[in-house]
Amino acid sequence: MAPTYTLLADLRAGRCSNTAEVHLLRSVYKSVSSCLHEFFQGILSFVHNTVWKVLFGKVYSIREAAANNLRRFAEEFGPEWAMQHLVPQVLDMVTNPHYLHRMMVLRAISLMAPVMGSEITCSKFLPVVAEASKDRVPNVKFNVAKLLQSLIPIVDQSVVEKTIRQCLVDLSEDPDVVDVRYFAN
Repeated sequence: MAPTYTLLADLRAGRCSNTAEVHLLRSVYKSVSSCLHEFFQGILSFVHNTVWKVLFGKVYSIREAAANNLRRFAEEFGPEWAMQHLVPQVLDMVTNPHYLHRMMVLRAISLMAPVMGSEITCSKFLPVVAEASKDRVPNVKFNVAKLLQSLIPIVDQSVVEKTIRQCLVDLSEDPDVVDVRYFAN
């Protein structure tokens, strides 16, 4: 790459054809873009791995900060990027045997849903949340009820009537936990 820079530095206007300049600039661009791509991928991989480690760590405030970072990544890089790099990993953790991990998935969904928009929320997040409403752990059900209420402004009224309301009705009839019934109402 260094010889290309040297060659470009020696070019003077009018001393070479535009074709040669374009060729050299293209060569420099390819060299730089591949380096930047590798650099960016390396940073992205590091950040990605770090976020997943802390998202399911032992300290709540750190897990909460990681969930907020997922939202920030989705805001910064956009829903398409988040669908490719974040959402699948978040949704994979919803079946984790540890209930705190399932609750962090719900928290991540609640933070990312407004950024991701109605379509992704309905197609990807809502089915996972509806399934989580049948969890055996009362704290998970309680968080599902809170999450469902926060999704109401994001999705269409038809989705509210068809899916969210039914989940909340089912949760409000939960015979085991008063808090879940209260929040589902």
